[in-house]
Amino acid sequence: MAFRLGLAKRSLSKLVKKAANAAGFREFLPVQKLVLAEFDYDKHTNLLVKSPTGSGKTLAFLLPVVDHVIRNPENRTSQVLIIAPSRDLGSQIMKELRKLFEHLQNSFDGDWMSFCAFLSGGKSTKSNLFFLQKSPRIVIGSPGIIFEMVDSEMLEPRDFELVVLDEVDQLLAKGFAEETEIILSLISPERYLCFSATNSIEVFDRLRSVMPQQKFSFLKTEKIVKNDLLFDVSPTLFHYKKKLSKEVSPPSIAQEIKNLRKFFFNSKGSTIVFCNKKREVDALAGSLRMIDDAPWSVVYQIHGFFPQNQRNKIMNAVRDTERCLLIGKVIIIFFKEVEFNL
Repeated sequence: MAFRLGLAKRSLSKLVKKAANAAGFREFLPVQKLVLAEFDYDKHTNLLVKSPTGSGKTLAFLLPVVDHVIRNPENRTSQVLIIAPSRDLGSQIMKELRKLFEHLQNSFDGDWMSFCAFLSGGKSTKSNLFFLQKSPRIVIGSPGIIFEMVDSEMLEPRDFELVVLDEVDQLLAKGFAEETEIILSLISPERYLCFSATNSIEVFDRLRSVMPQQKFSFLKTEKIVKNDLLFDVSPTLFHYKKKLSKEVSPPSIAQEIKNLRKFFFNSKGSTIVFCNKKREVDALAGSLRMIDDAPWSVVYQIHGFFPQNQRNKIMNAVRDTERCLLIGKVIIIFFKEVEFNL
């Protein structure tokens, strides 16, 4: 099946289309269609995109990023900066980018190190310098390590033409905001691509206060179904989100999940429930196991207090079990267990 590109204002280059197909990306998901339809580098487009975790946001920005680099082979300096709130998310972005590069390297005048550098706070300064020595076209890192490299003049912030802020709501939250805002004050790219899973209006206002000179178009992929939110993610994957009162108990939430059987438990597919804290994961998993006549086959739970070998066993069990229910923290399921694929 060929990539369907009719919605894009400016088609991706043939090389990028071919690489995406060869890497196994056969069809656009809704958020990818949306970004490619609206992002136009030549028309000074800045985008803030709201789409849920797991909806394909990474490829939504990697395709225009790679396309920009491939279309400008004469540029030998760093062109694109991708900022993510954690090393694990940055690593996942780098892995997806490498899949594309493996099918582009014969058309790119350089090796992987001249194409991309993943900077990590867990590495020594010397190690990060090693990855920057070939002036990679794409640089990926968290605010802390990007700030460190810029502050020590190991990275020239004015080189970047396109900046991606992934999980921008987290980047502008307490803990990251100061370093992120300093970085944004030092760079002067021509375009921004910003992605967030939550708090769209708050993020939009925050972006305007941090970068008042920039204008952003706001895009979202959600559908309203009654008073709940149903997010289309792909033909085989969708999200359900409902706001609950602070006083609601784990048993009540467990019953609410059971009532969603018509959405999630009519096929062999599995379901993930996200919690914010470890104690919430444990309490909800316990309540779900007490449900009579449950539509799921088994309940698994996962969080960072489990050792890695136990988390691996849990994820393998989820892959091999039909109609199971996995309860966990977003940071663990999507950032730590990055190879997980139902």
